[in-house]
Amino acid sequence: MNLLQRPPIHARRDDVLPQAEHAALIDWALANETALSDSRVGKGQVSDDRRRARSFYGSADWKRTSVAHIDALLPGILADLGMAHFRRDGFEIEMVVYGDGGHIRPHHDTATGLSRHPHDRVVTIVYHFHREPQGYSGGTLRLLAKMPGADGKRACVDLEPRQNGLIAFPSLAIHEVLPVSVPSGRFEDSRFGINFWAQRHYRAAAGADAVAADPIRAGGEQDQ
Repeated sequence: MNLLQRPPIHARRDDVLPQAEHAALIDWALANETALSDSRVGKGQVSDDRRRARSFYGSADWKRTSVAHIDALLPGILADLGMAHFRRDGFEIEMVVYGDGGHIRPHHDTATGLSRHPHDRVVTIVYHFHREPQGYSGGTLRLLAKMPGADGKRACVDLEPRQNGLIAFPSLAIHEVLPVSVPSGRFEDSRFGINFWAQRHYRAAAGADAVAADPIRAGGEQDQ
């Protein structure tokens, strides 16, 4: 089995946010259902077949407080992933809520070729949270090998979401979220998460000066 036939490497962290911030984030999410819109794929497209979820693309105070904790964890995450440190050009952030039947099909997070964005997503960090007691099942994050093995199937690793925990992996890794079941059908019982994409300006990666930018950007810039 060569490297392309193996599941992508990943890193996990638990107890990511202090208890008070974690509780405040849950309260904010439950109080702001109307601020969500259908999650996008491609260039602003909505496709329930490819991605059935709702996202928050606006500004909120929790973005700046939570990203500070993520940024502090980034050096250790890069070490766990065997990735070199890079000249970070901010974070793209998107809250995503998966209700009953929610999912996203296999994809990678970094646009390439003609669709390449000025800010490359380098590392994907997915933070999970939910109301207690947990009202959903499913929603497993699956990481898949880029190439099938001799049996024609792609090797994979399945990672269950953990309350106040994160999963990190290279943004070029193929991944999906398996279907979520919310028996109550209530919003507050959904699977909640925040995608943090650590970005690098591709000109800076090539040795040119990075373009000055807000270190925090709304999600959806490069949805696949």
